[in-house]
Amino acid sequence: MKMPTVSAVIPAYNAAKTIRRALDSVYAQTYDNIIEVIIADDGSTDDTAEIVRAAFPQATVLHRENGGDAAARNTGIEHASGDYVAFLDADDEWVPEKTSVQIEAMDRHPGIGIVTCHFTRVTEGQDTATGCHVRIAGEAFLNITGFEDWLCWISPPPDCYMLPNASGLVVRRSLFDETGLMDETMPGSVEFLVRATARGYSVGVIGRPLSIVYAAAGTHSRSAAGKLEVAHMADSLISRYDPSGVGWAAELLSEKRYARARYEASLFAAEWANSAGDRALAARHLREALARCEARGLRSLGLRLGALSPAAYYKLSSLGRRVRGICGALKGRN
Repeated sequence: MKMPTVSAVIPAYNAAKTIRRALDSVYAQTYDNIIEVIIADDGSTDDTAEIVRAAFPQATVLHRENGGDAAARNTGIEHASGDYVAFLDADDEWVPEKTSVQIEAMDRHPGIGIVTCHFTRVTEGQDTATGCHVRIAGEAFLNITGFEDWLCWISPPPDCYMLPNASGLVVRRSLFDETGLMDETMPGSVEFLVRATARGYSVGVIGRPLSIVYAAAGTHSRSAAGKLEVAHMADSLISRYDPSGVGWAAELLSEKRYARARYEASLFAAEWANSAGDRALAARHLREALARCEARGLRSLGLRLGALSPAAYYKLSSLGRRVRGICGALKGRN
C-alpha cells in the first residue's frame, strides 16, 4: 500500500537562530514519505534564507513580503503537493515520531480532516511543562465532530493558555481546496479549524506531546496584550456566527447549534478579556453568555453528551466556577 505523501510547511520571519533546529527535527522524522519541505520566508531581514540554502539545500525557500504567519502558511499551502500538509513554526520542533503517529491516525479515521496533538512548552527560565488540551489528558485520541464542540474544547480556564499550536497541525491537502486557506486577518489557526468543523470536517487530537514549543520569558501569549488579542479574536469569531449576517456560518448553522456556539464563544471571550483586564469587554461578553445559558437545556445537553465527550463533561462541571470567577473579578474592580 502506498504511503501518503506529506509536505512540511514552515513560516519563517527572522528565524536565523532557530531555523536549523526546526529543520533538523523535520529531517529526523521516522515517517519516510515527507516529499518536500517548504520554508515560506515572510520578508526576513536576517540570513534565515541563506542558512537554509547552505545547510539544507534540499529544502524549498519561498520569498514573500511580510504579511504574518497565516499569510506565510498560505504561501506554503499553495505550493504544497503532498496528500497532507504538516505545519511547523520556525522556532519550534517536532519529536521524531510525530508525523508517523499523526498520519497513522488519519489513515485509521478517514473522516478526520485535521489532526493536532498535545505539545511540550519550553519557557526560558521556567520548568518544562506539557500544555494544550490538558482537560483530556487521559484520552489517547479525541474526535471533535462539530464546531460547537471545538469552541468548548478551546475555552480554557483564564490562568491557562491552551489554544492549539500550529506546530501540531496536519491537514489533508484537499481540505484547503474545499474550505479555503487560513484567514490572514486573525492570529493563529483557530479560525480555520472552527471553519473546517463548521463545514462538517472532524478534528482528531493525539493525546501525547508530539511537538515542542519554545517561548521566551514573558512571551506575548502570556501577557495582558496577548490575552486581549485572544479575547478580540473570539469576539470576531462570534460575529461570524450571527445568522442575521451574510457569512458562511450563517448559511450552515441551525438556530440551536448557533445558540450553543455563541454561548461558548461569549464565555470564552469574557474569560480572556477579564484575564487581560478589559472590564468592559468582559462584562459585555458575560452578559451575552448568561443571556444564552438556559440551565435546564444545558443540564440536559450535558447529561446526553457527558458520557461521550470529555470536553462536554468538563464544560458542565466547570460552568459555575467559570462564571463565578468572572463575576467575582469584575465585582472586585468596581
